[in-house]
This record gives sequence, structure tokens and C-alpha cells, in this order.
Amino acid sequence: MKKFFVLSALAVFFCVGVVRAEDVASIEEIQGEVFILSAGSEPDQWLPITENVAVQSGDSIRTAEGTCTLVYGDQASFKVIKQTRFTVQSNSRTHDIWLTLGKLQGKVDKNKVVKPFQVVTPNAVAAVRGTDVDFDFTEEGGFSVDLQDEGPVQVFNEDADMSLDLSDVK
Repeated sequence: MKKFFVLSALAVFFCVGVVRAEDVASIEEIQGEVFILSAGSEPDQWLPITENVAVQSGDSIRTAEGTCTLVYGDQASFKVIKQTRFTVQSNSRTHDIWLTLGKLQGKVDKNKVVKPFQVVTPNAVAAVRGTDVDFDFTEEGGFSVDLQDEGPVQVFNEDADMSLDLSDVK
């Protein structure tokens, strides 16, 4: 009986440790077809999202004929347009959104940002510290950044040794 209890307690401890990864954002305002692939899941294990859900670092989101909003508390939100796919990553320095296809409409509150937000694509990285800005990454590899409001946005491409500060452009 004692061995069973110890094994049961260890099983609960390890399960809770796996389930309780840190939530970094949430998916809200879900309309239509929206799916999540939890970090560490098999590539074909996309699950439909029908209500608000917490997002952890490493989770991927995709929209089909639907939209949603990626929310980082009161710091930032990103409206996710249909036919978009991305992965959320968070580390001690930045909140990264690895955009692999589609469009995001970001609103970052410069007065509340604790660490910068970055939209990362295979072609470039856009660092946002506080503004309204739209991002679009196409199947052909085109990446556009449309600044909607004055605020700091820097776009980098290390391969091309390119750095562009969009803060003064409008």
C-alpha cells in the first residue's frame, strides 16, 4: 500500500509539472475555424478552439476561415486574420510571434510593455515596443510591415545586413 501511494504521488507530481507550464498569452474573440497545436504535440494534433484558451510558449495557432485575438494581458493584442499560422515563444528578453503565414494586426501599449514584442519570419524580424502595426507574411516569402500609428518599430534582416527603423516613417 505504501509503495502504491508513493508511486501515485509521484505520478501526480510529474503530471502537474507537465500541465502547469507558464501561460504567456491567451486566444480570445474566436470566430469561425481556429486551431491550436500544443507545444510538444504531434504535428497532426491540431485541436479546434471554440472558447478562450491560455497559450504557452511553443504553442502554435492557425486560422482557417476564422479569426481570433492573441492577447498578452493589458500589454498587447494581435488580431489574427483568416488563413494565418504562427507559434508563440517567450523568453526572458522578448515575446516572439513566429509568423509562418498570414496577417496580424498588433496593438502594443508602450506604457505597459515589460519586454519587447517581436514578429519573426524566415526573412526578417520586426521589434515592436509600442504602437499599432500590421504584419503580413505571404507564401512567396514577402513580409510587409504597415505602421498604423507613430511608435517604435525596427525591422532587421541579418542575412542581408539590413536594419530599418520605422519610428520616424509616416
